[in-house]
Amino acid sequence: AAPNLEERMRLYREEVDRRAQEDLRQEVERITRNETSRVRLEEAAKHQQVLSEKLMKLKERESRLEHEVQMERLALSRREYELEAQARQLERRAADSDDRIQAARLQHLTAVQSHEAGMAEMRDRCDRLEQQVLALQEANQSLRGQ
Repeated sequence: AAPNLEERMRLYREEVDRRAQEDLRQEVERITRNETSRVRLEEAAKHQQVLSEKLMKLKERESRLEHEVQMERLALSRREYELEAQARQLERRAADSDDRIQAARLQHLTAVQSHEAGMAEMRDRCDRLEQQVLALQEANQSLRGQ
């Protein structure tokens, strides 16, 4: 019975050792899994923090760029208004110039017509004077011929 008891004790110790080793192995696996998960969570948190900072910087940049775009639009609107005002002023000047040109043409036409009328009157006077001269010459010749 003694060898049987010793054999059973040895088998029992082997079973206890095997279970202890299995428990130890499982505990090491559990700790490894937990540690790996903790490291992954820490890395994910760090990555999330980096992404959050980048997102914040991008939002700040977006805001700054939107402000710059608004300022450019405002400057462009101002410049457009100024150009439209200049165009209206040039249109008024052109219209005024056209009016002055039209008035000058009318004045020139009136002066030409007046000049032509004066010339026609002078031609008539010259024709009458020539007739008077001819009449006087004929009268002078007839007086000499007597």
